[in-house]
Amino acid sequence: MAETRVTFRGHRLNTRTRDMVLAAEKILGYQFDIIQGSYNSGVAASAGTHDGGGAVDVWGKGGSHVAAEVAALRKVGFAAWGRTPAQGPWGYHEHAIAIGDPELSSGARNQVTAYKNGRNGLASNGRDTFTRAYVNNTWEKYKASVTPAKPPVPPLVFHTLSVKAGANGLALSPWTKLEVERFLSYCVQTGALSRENRGSWLNVVEHKNWEHAGLIVKQAVKNVQNKGGLKVDGIFGPVTAAYVTKSPIANVIVNG
Repeated sequence: MAETRVTFRGHRLNTRTRDMVLAAEKILGYQFDIIQGSYNSGVAASAGTHDGGGAVDVWGKGGSHVAAEVAALRKVGFAAWGRTPAQGPWGYHEHAIAIGDPELSSGARNQVTAYKNGRNGLASNGRDTFTRAYVNNTWEKYKASVTPAKPPVPPLVFHTLSVKAGANGLALSPWTKLEVERFLSYCVQTGALSRENRGSWLNVVEHKNWEHAGLIVKQAVKNVQNKGGLKVDGIFGPVTAAYVTKSPIANVIVNG
């Protein structure tokens, strides 16, 4: 599917290419100057590589920084090289083709092939003299490598629980309402409680019907104990907690 086209620093790119440039800049800690964008047909010096999407020419700090700039571009998924005036009718710049862009021109696709084969992407077909560490990188692989993993669900700490209903509420201490909800979800997943009864618990708690809420939790504990062949007393003690913890679907830690 084609990417949305945007104007970025005065040049046309698609959003994928723009985001790749921004990611490379983040690695370097400074911005590139954009020299030529994509969808820019009719530039003889570019040999059609900029006719489609995914192509961009940039310039950073130059000199000794070129190798690091090319490495950053390659790391985020570009086939990229540093270009010099001796190589063609252009000034110093870095030429980059976004690997996997669905709108690459045929010339750009040929340059990606040259890059993977260790060549310089020019008519001379010379050897690639820049880092080869990121040849198999794509934008999608790079994003996956830097996207932080979702934090794990905090473990449910089970203490001894004796369900009691009173005028002042449901005595679940030290369990919180969230912890009880998670325990009831475990019960639903293991067949110890129906989804309807779990929904009823949420409803009666919302209406502060503490006695009914306590009975639902106590029955859920009894059902778990019955399934596990434990003493059925409706009290969530260390033995019941240890049984629940052994379940592969129970994300729990026992402090009985």
